[in-house]
Amino acid sequence: MPHDRSDIGTRGGHWAIFAILRITYHPHHGIHAAQRPLVCRGLLNIRLLRPQTHPNPPALPRPQPTDRILDIGCGDGKFTALFVPAIAHVLGVDSSPAMIAAANADHGSPKAEFRVLDCCFLDRDGNVTRGGWDKVISNAALHWILRNEETRISTLRGIHASLKPDGVFVFEMGGHGNVAEVQSALIYALVQRGVPLEEARAINPWFFPSVNWMTAALEGIGFQVEKMEMEDRPTRLTEEANGGLAGWVRLMGAPFLEVLPEGEREGVVRQVCEVLHTAVTRVEDGSQWLGYKRLRGIARRV
Repeated sequence: MPHDRSDIGTRGGHWAIFAILRITYHPHHGIHAAQRPLVCRGLLNIRLLRPQTHPNPPALPRPQPTDRILDIGCGDGKFTALFVPAIAHVLGVDSSPAMIAAANADHGSPKAEFRVLDCCFLDRDGNVTRGGWDKVISNAALHWILRNEETRISTLRGIHASLKPDGVFVFEMGGHGNVAEVQSALIYALVQRGVPLEEARAINPWFFPSVNWMTAALEGIGFQVEKMEMEDRPTRLTEEANGGLAGWVRLMGAPFLEVLPEGEREGVVRQVCEVLHTAVTRVEDGSQWLGYKRLRGIARRV
């Protein structure tokens, strides 16, 4: 159930950014920074199709023309570029030099700057965390950035510190249970091949929190959580766009596969696809869908 403490529909332009997060697919969802150049070079182009879950979104205020916005995990800047015309300035940060180079080349302007920064350590750049941003946004990146338990809360503290008083943090990320079927199948495949269970679990490159965890974490560092909700978002995989389920497993499951000898990896891909066939295949048309869950939130620095 959504966690909603107030009617925030009149609280300014952050609702418009939230609307973009609800309808925009991030091209690097779930991909480690080191893997993103593979997508950028077109070696395996992932196009995920999903049903329109919000066909009639409410009329929402636009971002304010005076807004200074920080985009955490900006990737190649395509998402960031969507709202640049409506605001004063945006800074996108990402740990991938290749993605930042692409962002500056394609979307850099006097109003849009992109900078290499490990988002697990925002405090390493005083210009980021000095409390000068009206809004901080993050789209489909936090489930990677928050993966390390040791830096999880300090990263959120860095986001809090970057905001002006009354500034707003708006995000969408993978939520608890996201692609759980694939994670389970990959972990089991590794265990079958002699990888200890705890080691196989530790390879998981993502952190998918629940509504309760994220709410408590944000409130614990001084945010007022205004909205927190989980959405089931079944996502179709197509043979034409990405090689279907096998292509998804090869790319998104690369951290699991890379612990095995190269000669064993395709066997794991085949096994995972066979194990998941019944769970992900729709009998009416043979299409295959993964169980995406999206966690969205709006929190205010008070």
